[in-house]
Amino acid sequence: DRSCLGAVELTSRLRSAGPCDVIATEVYSPSEMTRHYGLVPAMVPFQHDAKLEKFLERDLSKRTSGLKGTGELTVRPYVGTGNAADHLLDLAEREQASVVITGRHSPVGPFRFEWVTETLLHEGRMSVLVVPDSIRLQPPALPSCKRILAATDLTEAGNEAVRYATALATATGGEVHLLHVVVDSDRSWEEKTR
Repeated sequence: DRSCLGAVELTSRLRSAGPCDVIATEVYSPSEMTRHYGLVPAMVPFQHDAKLEKFLERDLSKRTSGLKGTGELTVRPYVGTGNAADHLLDLAEREQASVVITGRHSPVGPFRFEWVTETLLHEGRMSVLVVPDSIRLQPPALPSCKRILAATDLTEAGNEAVRYATALATATGGEVHLLHVVVDSDRSWEEKTR
C-alpha cells in the first residue's frame, strides 16, 4: 500500500547514513491474503501456508528492493488478527529493534492518527518513527542539520541517542554537541567517561 513508500524511502536514507539492519514485515490475515492472491483457502484457519508466505515475501522484497545503504535486510511476513500494531510491537520486541519505522495514511481528523499508529506510539517500548505517505515526504533529502545537540545521562539509552546524532551529523555534514548534566555532589561521571 502507498503509505509504506515514505517509510521505505526514509529507511533508505538512514541506511545511506550508516549501517542499519532492517526487518521488513507486513502483518496479514491469511483469509484476506488468500483471497487477494487467488489461492485456495487453507482447511485450518491460521495454519502456516508456505505458498501464501512465498507470495508475501516476494511482494515485500519488491517493495524494499530499492533500499540503499548497508546492513542486513530480512523480509518476514507476520500472520495476525486484530490490531496489527500489537503484532508489530511483538516482533519488534523479540528482534530487539531500536526503532519501528511505519508509514501513515492521511490523518483521520485534526491531530489524529489511525489506530495502528496510535497504538505503536502509546504502547511501544522502543522509538517509533511515523512517516507520512510518500506524496507528503518532502524534501527529497535529509534536512540540513548544521548543529545537533545530543544529551546523554551516560546510560546505554542515552549513549544510543549520541550514536543516532552522530549518524545524522555524518549524513548531513553537521556537527554534534554533547550535553551531560552533572549534579555538583555526584562525581561518579568522571569514572564513567574515562
